[in-house]
Amino acid sequence: MFHTNWNPVHELDQVLGHLNSIDRGSTEYAAMNFIISMSDRERLAACKALKSAEREYVKCATRLTDFVNFFEEDNLKRIDEWGSHSANPNQMKTYRFQEGFRRVVVFRGLGEEAKMFSDTVLWQPFARQLPGASAA
Repeated sequence: MFHTNWNPVHELDQVLGHLNSIDRGSTEYAAMNFIISMSDRERLAACKALKSAEREYVKCATRLTDFVNFFEEDNLKRIDEWGSHSANPNQMKTYRFQEGFRRVVVFRGLGEEAKMFSDTVLWQPFARQLPGASAA
């Protein structure tokens, strides 16, 4: 799925906002005292905040996984094959290389070039296994 105006930092800030709205202690004892002191209405609101945080985290983690998977070697090869296919009227080429600690992906076609740089951490195997991310 293609996402326009996606802002992962904003999405994660929303998750943190939900969690911070009910964070009242850094120890299990403090958290338990906080829960005990809540009214039924406050507990319901906290439950809704936790469910919202979980839902938004899964959405963000899934989108991040989709983003990382787009730049997988197999997908870039498919894009390159499609871009250089004789039936494609808009020929393009993809290039991939390492530049210091960054991975560089270049899309070139129609006299234009788009370069993407990334910290190598994004392509580490654990980045594709974010907790709670659903497979695309």
